[in-house]
Amino acid sequence: MTDLFQVIHIETRNACTRTCWFCKFGQARKDETAQEMEWSLIERIVYNLRDLDFRGRISWYGTNEPLLEKRMLKILEFTRSHCPHAFLSFITNGDLLDAGVYQSLRRSGLDALGVSVYDEKTYEKVKRLQDERLVLIEMRSVRPGRVENRAGNVKRNPQFFEVFQQRHESRSCGRPFSMMVLNPTGQVPLCCSDMYGDVIMGDVREQRLEEIWNNERFQQYRTTLAQHGRKTLELCRTCSYGGNAAEVFLPLSAKPGAERSAEASDPSIQSGSAESG
Repeated sequence: MTDLFQVIHIETRNACTRTCWFCKFGQARKDETAQEMEWSLIERIVYNLRDLDFRGRISWYGTNEPLLEKRMLKILEFTRSHCPHAFLSFITNGDLLDAGVYQSLRRSGLDALGVSVYDEKTYEKVKRLQDERLVLIEMRSVRPGRVENRAGNVKRNPQFFEVFQQRHESRSCGRPFSMMVLNPTGQVPLCCSDMYGDVIMGDVREQRLEEIWNNERFQQYRTTLAQHGRKTLELCRTCSYGGNAAEVFLPLSAKPGAERSAEASDPSIQSGSAESG
């Protein structure tokens, strides 16, 4: 049995407010997966994580914009109630973020929020919200090596990725050893780079998370990556990602020092004074 995944990404709504050239929504190919995950499936996933006493990171997003999910506060509250020891975080582009939204996310159980800053307008809006749990991610200047080609599915500006794809083709990758990804239909793609679900490892409507994680197909990818690198594996052989394992406390660099129980009574959070951070 392989150790359980440390990070799980769950995309509940396949939509975004932007069409960045290095993302799924900026490509000619469109994703055919369902637009919104059924609530019964969300419950099934959370109950499964509860049964596993999951203590890693749960991120309710994929390659989408998570704040388009109207049920996000309810999802966070439900997840926190059943997975009290998990680390809840996600990354947004900031288009739909303001002080009130951030305060509500924190009160609903979100441990940390990353904001990808793509332009000056976003920066000016969100810099006032920054505190120890809100991290600004600089994306105003996209340079080679800063973004990845999503296993070859980003077709625009291929010159950004060629040298990295060639450099990493003989290397392993930590994502299939540390991260599980779910799309809105309940399918489990290979990793977060498999943004169209071209290599499906299982379906949570039919199997439990731990069964999929330890199935033959996942194990075959891990064994091949460890022994031979990416050259013979579908998607992996065309991927420019460097290979680091998924970060458990993303967007933070390490686990926060304060316990959640103490944090819950922190008046700076309850009163929503995030702007003073």
